Amino acid sequence: MLETIQIRPTTIDVDFKADRVLLDFKSCITGFEASTKKLNTSMNDQLTLIEKTFDKLNAANKVAVQTLTMNFSETIKGKNINLTSENRIATQSLQQTTNENRFVFLDPVLEKDLKTRWAFKVIKSTTYVGIGIGLKKKLEAKLLKSDFTLIGHGAFLVGSTGYSVNSFKKEENNVNKQFAFTTNETIYVELDGEK
Repeated sequence: MLETIQIRPTTIDVDFKADRVLLDFKSCITGFEASTKKLNTSMNDQLTLIEKTFDKLNAANKVAVQTLTMNFSETIKGKNINLTSENRIATQSLQQTTNENRFVFLDPVLEKDLKTRWAFKVIKSTTYVGIGIGLKKKLEAKLLKSDFTLIGHGAFLVGSTGYSVNSFKKEENNVNKQFAFTTNETIYVELDGEK
């Protein structure tokens, strides 16, 4: 950026190359755009792989399949949840304490009487991540705040720490008996409304 500096007894000459700074900035922007495009392509490839895995499972079980495109909801989410990549990526914008509103729902709403399978890929995890289902009316009434200490909170989750959350069963609520997961892992979920 600084090409040369010359010091003379009465003056200092500095040759500053502004065009080089601009080129470096443009190079950073180009690199960022390429990384974002690569991430989006990778995510789409992962979603295709997940769909193929579910198709194989369904074919083996001879289950009727209804394919849905699921995205995170723009309207039913905590205020510190940001959505990107056509609402396929949800990030928490601030480090939150317990009980803050950090739920984000999926669209469309799932049918209770259909067996439904879906998957999540954890792109980056620096704090607790819970994946599962929630009772919309209960959680909205609590302003999407999480308090898993009492039964009836409205969530059924498996957490990245290995804890599970169950709104109905006290013996399965807020207990460490599941698997743990972290960055770059894919979590497959199945909802069977009849059970």
